[in-house]
Amino acid sequence: MLYLLTISITSTTIVDGYMGGWQWPNTLWRNGHTIIKGHIPAGTILYHGRHDSEAPTAFEWLAFNFEHSYLLCQSPECWMLTFAVREKINILYFDGSSASNSLMGHLDSQDVLLWGKVRPEKLLDEVGRIRSLCAWGAPFGLDGYVRMEPGFELMLCDFSKLRLVSSARIHAPDRSKERGWNTRDDHGFGSIFQRRAIRRSNSVLLPPGGPPSREPPGLPPIPPPPPPVPPNWRGPFRTGHSVEIETCLAAAWNNFYPGEARVKLDYTRMVSFYDPSLMSLLPSRDGLPKNRHRLVTLSKDDAKLAMDRLEDDLNRKSGDPSADWSMLLRTVMDRYGDRLWLLRDTLSSPERYDSIKLAAEQVRLQVFVMLTPYLVYDAVPDEDNMPPSVPTTDVLLYTNLAMGG
Repeated sequence: MLYLLTISITSTTIVDGYMGGWQWPNTLWRNGHTIIKGHIPAGTILYHGRHDSEAPTAFEWLAFNFEHSYLLCQSPECWMLTFAVREKINILYFDGSSASNSLMGHLDSQDVLLWGKVRPEKLLDEVGRIRSLCAWGAPFGLDGYVRMEPGFELMLCDFSKLRLVSSARIHAPDRSKERGWNTRDDHGFGSIFQRRAIRRSNSVLLPPGGPPSREPPGLPPIPPPPPPVPPNWRGPFRTGHSVEIETCLAAAWNNFYPGEARVKLDYTRMVSFYDPSLMSLLPSRDGLPKNRHRLVTLSKDDAKLAMDRLEDDLNRKSGDPSADWSMLLRTVMDRYGDRLWLLRDTLSSPERYDSIKLAAEQVRLQVFVMLTPYLVYDAVPDEDNMPPSVPTTDVLLYTNLAMGG
């Protein structure tokens, strides 16, 4: 069963930021509230689908999976460029479905970083967004940004840290006869085609090496022509729907832990908009499920506070690289997550038990299970010698748990 949090005191959801790089949680909780510093290590393979064999030099999108990049291939020609990372790429990661062009809040944290507030009029300006992000991150030594749609993407500012491994012309999918190639149709995948069109609609703004736009300004995109048939080829090509489905299936490889492991996140440099000190956001969340939380009501002061913390994190020297905070947080969640849900369920429905006494006994047992590693046999306090500053209820709880009373 899926649970949507409806609490208004949201500080406890900060821990959800440790799910960075997981496809499913960031799909369920689509409006990201966490920004994390990280890097992509040397040796990582990245893909870039385009209309020709020329390697871009700056301001472009790359995918970690071939299937994701193939989705963005242009007909009639599809060139797949494969790159290897030569040296570490420094990135910022935006959690949630942060590559989705939506008015529902997917881009909120990026808007706040760039402009201090949510800017819905910037929804489709992907080229302007990548250029602005790269300009913002340059003083901090950032090379790019990682976001999620069906799969994770890298918005790369400079290709100097990549080595072109291959540039191969491959069979392009045939999208020429499909209904809904630019709109949502009966299959429900047309929105992904729109993502491809958005990436290319303003590409005249890109520097040399960027893909040209086939669409006249202000008009709907032109349906792509059928791909050319290679000599001696028999049978149909893959359809756009096939490509989209396989893109989503490939994205599901990273649904849960460890997620997209090729992105190494530094959880000591994590800024969360669920920080309880950002008080301006609390009233707008009251009674809403977590997937509808927005940053629209973030005040100027709170926006500055969050960005000051982010900049402090980016300027801080690296800590101990041996500490894997994702693993440590995962261990805590594995140990206590299901147990806490069970405890909450018991507390919220005591009427299921024959008596309140039986319900209380069950609650006590569940708490006892979680505290067992910390109940030292020789450390049971003597109630008569307990300092008066300790509340009596705490003494009784400790004594009851330790002594079985």
